[in-house]
Amino acid sequence: MKISHHSITARQVYDACLGENKVKAIYRGDVKIYPDNAARISQIRLDISAWSGTPDGSFWEQAIEAVSVYASTSRYIKMTADRTYMVGSTWGSYPLASYRGTGLFEFAYNEGPLLQNVRLGDSASLQIKLPSLKSFSIGGTQEFDQPVSRVYPACPSGTEVRGYFGKGQKRVSTGVRIVIVSLPSGQVLLDRHQQQNGHCRGSYDWNYGWVGSVAGDTQARLEVYPHQPRGGWGGYFIYPAASCSLTARIIQIVPEA
Repeated sequence: MKISHHSITARQVYDACLGENKVKAIYRGDVKIYPDNAARISQIRLDISAWSGTPDGSFWEQAIEAVSVYASTSRYIKMTADRTYMVGSTWGSYPLASYRGTGLFEFAYNEGPLLQNVRLGDSASLQIKLPSLKSFSIGGTQEFDQPVSRVYPACPSGTEVRGYFGKGQKRVSTGVRIVIVSLPSGQVLLDRHQQQNGHCRGSYDWNYGWVGSVAGDTQARLEVYPHQPRGGWGGYFIYPAASCSLTARIIQIVPEA
């Protein structure tokens, strides 16, 4: 169903509400005019291959992981293709576009873009906004004192590296060594050991430095090596707050059955 109002003409109606209640159907006499039978899209695929090995690609991977948890006014991916969707998780009245990987997005039944309004080769826009985020931590315990590692998306510029450890015994120097390796180049971005000496006990969470991405690399490996652990130990990243706008061509359209 399309409506016109003052200077706004021929705009498609996607949702209708009566107060706080969502309207299921609108009739003109005996004729149902909303929702109409306009064909919709169930899936679209965007060409995101150009982002591989770029800061945009790394930011996209970080954003997809972040919005898989939840979305808010400061943490979201908005995709516009005929209408605007929230990707991964949604808030407010925005419909959801589920991300299936390799540029493929899926829409709930009767919520996808109108087939008549989207063509192969059209561009979809993606607005991304993220607050400062803490990554998944890796580490061990006093009993588990073997080095650990994990591969993450390439680090955005200004990513903070942090290491933590507990010193539960006096007269034992305790700490961790952290190594960051950019992949697949193998370039070492950071290699630093820090420890607490002396007749003290406590828990420590220290800055080890800042890293960024290497052109052409898509991942970063975090390695943590414990030194005489007397408690929990490990490492993690803190990613800086950031926002950007990306565009990508539509290379596949799957209509609703």
